[in-house]
Amino acid sequence: MISSQRLAQLRRPQVLVENRVSFGAADSELSIYDTYLPAEKVGLKADQLLYCGMISGRKIMHSGRRKVGSIFCPMSPL
Repeated sequence: MISSQRLAQLRRPQVLVENRVSFGAADSELSIYDTYLPAEKVGLKADQLLYCGMISGRKIMHSGRRKVGSIFCPMSPL
């Protein structure tokens, strides 16, 4: 049997690429992401209205409809 201390150690991320903190209400959710390393092909899907904003950095966002990604920069909501 694995001890609780060993289990906690196994669950701990080995490489932190992104950290997410979420706050939810009845009809809304706020998720804040801190990205630490470059990531590729990360899916982003929503069934409802989605607003994305960035404080610093730069990402290239791809959608299923476009073959070429669009540049997503701070102060330019997506």
